[in-house]
Amino acid sequence: MAGLPKGPIVGLTELADLLGVVKQTPHAWQYRGVLPKPDFDPINGGKAWRRETILLWAAARPQVLEKAPPPVAQEARRLAKAKATAA
Repeated sequence: MAGLPKGPIVGLTELADLLGVVKQTPHAWQYRGVLPKPDFDPINGGKAWRRETILLWAAARPQVLEKAPPPVAQEARRLAKAKATAA
């Protein structure tokens, strides 16, 4: 289908699962305005981001990464390093 985003998309529920936090935590982050700007218009009333956006955001926050499952934390650090090297 034309116009569909490429790559995995995460909403608040998926974000909690991805980063290993309770379901309410992303809602609190959203309320406090600490999440990055959504990559997409609301989908079914909820915000949506590219997985890469969330991983890069998390990589800049050690307190978030320490709760993330080790493979996710490693992926986030790898993405951040690659982005820094490309810049």
